[in-house]
Amino acid sequence: MDSEQYLKMVCGECASPFYMLEVHHAMCKRTGKYWYCPNGHARHYIETEADRLAAELATTKRTLNTTTVAMDNARAALHVVHRESEANARSAAAYKGQATRLRNKYEPKEEDTDDDG
Repeated sequence: MDSEQYLKMVCGECASPFYMLEVHHAMCKRTGKYWYCPNGHARHYIETEADRLAAELATTKRTLNTTTVAMDNARAALHVVHRESEANARSAAAYKGQATRLRNKYEPKEEDTDDDG
C-alpha cells in the first residue's frame, strides 16, 4: 500500500485533468516553482504561501495600528467627557446653592406664617 497522497488537478490552459503528489504541490505552492501538465503547459502559483502570509501580516499590523490609534482617541475623548461631567456637576451644585439662598431670602419661613387665624 502506497502512503503517498495525490491531488487531482486540472490544467488552466488545456483543461486536462492530472494528478500531482500532495507534497510536490505543497512545495510548489510554498516556493512558487513551476510544474507541468501532461501536455507540457507550465503552471505555477504567482503568489507563494510566504507572500500571502507576509501580506496577511502587513494587513494585520495596519489593522492593529488603526485600532490602537482609535482606542487612544476614544480614551482622550472619554477623559474630556469626564472632565466636562465633573464641571457640570460642580456647576449644578453651585446653581442649587444659589437657588436655595434665594429661596431662603425671599420665601417666608414656615414659623413666620400664622396658620392659627
